[in-house]
Amino acid sequence: MPAPLLPLLTRPFLETGPLTLCFFGDSITQGCFAYGEPPDYVAVYHEVLRRRLAAAYPQMPVNVLSAARRGDNLAMGLERIERDVLAHRPDVTFVCFGANDAWGDDPALFGRRLTEAIERITAVGSRVVLMTQHHMNKRLSPDVHPDLTEVARRMAERQNGGIVASFFAETRRVAAERDLPLCDVWARCDEMEKEGVDTDALLANRINHPTREIHRDIYAAMLFDLMTAPAL
Repeated sequence: MPAPLLPLLTRPFLETGPLTLCFFGDSITQGCFAYGEPPDYVAVYHEVLRRRLAAAYPQMPVNVLSAARRGDNLAMGLERIERDVLAHRPDVTFVCFGANDAWGDDPALFGRRLTEAIERITAVGSRVVLMTQHHMNKRLSPDVHPDLTEVARRMAERQNGGIVASFFAETRRVAAERDLPLCDVWARCDEMEKEGVDTDALLANRINHPTREIHRDIYAAMLFDLMTAPAL
């Protein structure tokens, strides 16, 4: 079982300095919502998490570094990992890719890239937390932006055909194989769907960007619970 993250939040600040969390990902982690809108750096899940941690652990200053770029898959992320992640030597790095990788057809390659990212991040002394992402669109919404109609159609095919799920299954496999903490947002969406929730309604751009409520109530909430869970 992975070691709990709680000790990082309860360590003596005067001896260790502030806690630095790095979020390495794509447009979801960058804070992109509806098509054409600029990123919302207040509503993005890691900023919501930072505020929650600050309220719960005022004795531990938390710095958040966003190493996210829209349009990136993990291969593209690895090209900039030295500059955007490793050079900062964060205490914990959250790796959140998959939506753009799922345009490909080789989840095993995605798994190998995850392993490379983990090895490079841990080599600089940073702990790694892996993340899955939410469900993508299952249908073509009538209010999707006209510029995105074809993208939405193709993404729905990959979501409904199990291709997207296969990439996050790789995230889950690598987390188990490496004994790493996992924030399994995809599994939570599976549960919500069984409860009758229309997960397409949770997409701000009707394709792949979740709403602000999903950033707050799923991503940030699950990460807060993961970080503050005591050892069993």
